[in-house]
Amino acid sequence: MEFAEALLANYPQGQWISRERERLTNAINRAINRAIDRVTGDKPVTKQRTDI
Repeated sequence: MEFAEALLANYPQGQWISRERERLTNAINRAINRAIDRVTGDKPVTKQRTDI
């Protein structure tokens, strides 16, 4: 509970949601890229794919 209260106190209202949404989106994109690379045999991609 303290963590959540500290998190909310350190970010303006709503800003932390945007940041966490971006982190989640990036994690999902990395997982998708790794799965595609395993299937296609490609080398790991460091650039985020936009065609997915």
